Amino acid sequence: MSAEGVRTPREVAEEWVRLRREWNTEETLKALVELYADDVVIDVPFAKPRGRVEGRARLEEMTRGTVGRLRARLTDAVLHTAADDPEVVVVEFGTQGEVPATGRSFDTRNVVVMRVRDGRIAESHDYHDHVALGEAMGAGADH
Repeated sequence: MSAEGVRTPREVAEEWVRLRREWNTEETLKALVELYADDVVIDVPFAKPRGRVEGRARLEEMTRGTVGRLRARLTDAVLHTAADDPEVVVVEFGTQGEVPATGRSFDTRNVVVMRVRDGRIAESHDYHDHVALGEAMGAGADH
């Protein structure tokens, strides 16, 4: 924690990873959303169409109802801090899970580049395997 009592970017990223390991409950999902700034911008460039989430309220709205629709667990994580920008943390991680509605499973590799200011995630660039997720959800390979 910084001298001002605000979590450092790495501490926020570590908490994000911890919550992603257990995110299959409403309580942990809510705590995960709380890590984001009110005016967060999340870019999801590999989604089709490209995804963009503006604001924590929108993120909370999008995650509502996720528990039960998707069972996922973070399998491993490596955190990298940017030497030239202390606000930036890169998280490489695996996700394995199942989609109960289809009975299909997925196993993906992911990268999230987050910018943390004042103890909250202010900006995030999320790179996920949307083809694998779409196939597990029954959307086909072009999702």
